Amino acid sequence: MEELRTKGIVIDSTDYKEYDKLLTIFTYDMGVIRAVIKGVKKSTAKSRFAGQLFCFTELILSKRGEYYTVISCDLIESFFEIAYNYEKFVLATDIVKVIKFVSKYHPDSTELFITFVSILNVLLKTDTNLNLVYLKFLCETLKVLGYKHNYNKCDKCQISIENDAYLDLMAGAIVCGNCKTSKCAYIAKHVIQLINRVANSKYVDLEAIETADDTALSALKVVQTLFKINCN
Repeated sequence: MEELRTKGIVIDSTDYKEYDKLLTIFTYDMGVIRAVIKGVKKSTAKSRFAGQLFCFTELILSKRGEYYTVISCDLIESFFEIAYNYEKFVLATDIVKVIKFVSKYHPDSTELFITFVSILNVLLKTDTNLNLVYLKFLCETLKVLGYKHNYNKCDKCQISIENDAYLDLMAGAIVCGNCKTSKCAYIAKHVIQLINRVANSKYVDLEAIETADDTALSALKVVQTLFKINCN
């Protein structure tokens, strides 16, 4: 039986038979997979950590039938403590939903996987504004999907946006005042500037960005709408 080695993060875990669990794992190079890990619910199981949500492990797998089977696993890092913070846990689960959606259409998951690890590290180790984390994630995911928006330039004429911007609700684009149509929604200057700054920052640098909560939320809503239009 062929064995496969990969790294992965547990994004869902359900009971399976008496002592086993069925894991949904977001892997470095295989996308989202489902794998059975046997005996993990036994009190003496050395691999009990592998049944925890957001557990980051190195795995050896085999494939027979519908699911993979976990042959062995070694802990790289546990992000389970995120589950103790309600707001961070909700954000992480929302991000998992997006990952599951994207993986159906974009199986080459390496870039998105690295992004997810960065997010989990930020959530576990910092108190970064969660709206900025989600905003950055959606910007990165749009790039993975091939939508390379430049938030300081008009997507249509490519001229730098110096003042207010507009979200084209039909084309799914950020446009300037000269390119706006009746199907565009207004974006205030300080909001588009924040989106551009977040999109071009590293996750570890987001904590240093100071902004009003309503501005961060407005920026997130713009990119959420952009994501929904582009991925519809």
